Formats: sequence, structure tokens, C-alpha cells
Amino acid sequence: MVKPMIDRKELDRMEDEAQAEWCRNWALEHQRKWLLKQERKNRRIQRLKNCMVCLKFALHELWSALKGR
Repeated sequence: MVKPMIDRKELDRMEDEAQAEWCRNWALEHQRKWLLKQERKNRRIQRLKNCMVCLKFALHELWSALKGR
């Protein structure tokens, strides 16, 4: 018995599905990378803000000690 040949339309459909799957995977991977980058950026900004609060408090305490309050 001879195997039926895959016609051109079926082959095109399979190629289109494979390309669509690749595009979905690519988009998900880059979305994940972008989210991780944003998360790192947000953490860095939060650390800087926390540092500024600590510095302001330390300067306030120093200033108060110098004034003798």
C-alpha cells in the first residue's frame, strides 16, 4: 500500500501552525524577560528610596544632636 502524499495545502497549514507556535513562544519569552527587567529596575529604585529615607533620618538626627535638642 502506498502512503498518501501530503498535499500542498496541508503542508502550508502545518508550516503556518509551526510558525505561529514559534511566534507565540518568542513573544512569551520576551515578555518574561521584559517583566524581569522591570522587576529588577523597580527593586533598584526601591532600594535607592529606602537609602534616601535612611540618610534623611540620619541627617535629621545629626542636626538635632548638633543643635543640642
